Amino acid sequence: MKARTFFIGFCLPLVLFIAAIFLSFAAGIRIPGPRISASEAFNEKAAWLRTQLAPSKCDVLVIGSSVALNDVDNQELAQSLHTSNIINAASWGLNIEDLPVFYSHLSQRCKFRTVILATTYIDFESHWDKEIDWQAFEHYLSGAPLQIGRASCR
Repeated sequence: MKARTFFIGFCLPLVLFIAAIFLSFAAGIRIPGPRISASEAFNEKAAWLRTQLAPSKCDVLVIGSSVALNDVDNQELAQSLHTSNIINAASWGLNIEDLPVFYSHLSQRCKFRTVILATTYIDFESHWDKEIDWQAFEHYLSGAPLQIGRASCR
């Protein structure tokens, strides 16, 4: 009797929880980006970059803030530059001061032939602190899982 109570009270919910995780993966439910900054947009961009950065896809890099993200037409670029290997690494809220460090991490993975910086005057202002953990970003881009206790667990 006590074994049955233990199974129903403890093991059954645990088994159902694990089954729900496997079913979510099978259904294609995506896990949110890593917690490497205070910006959800940057976190999602990091998750996307981790899957997209490859030496064979590194002809053109578009970098900047939402201006580069929203106003650069990849199809026009592909036609003009005769390549389909365009990485738009722009993210909402990136300032000019973030871009050198961001670019240095990206250029360790790819040697870009062309870099396009699309910006506006607002990007030269420090409008909010994204608290980007660049060490965690580099660690994550390398394919390694983020460590407990780092920025991934804010």
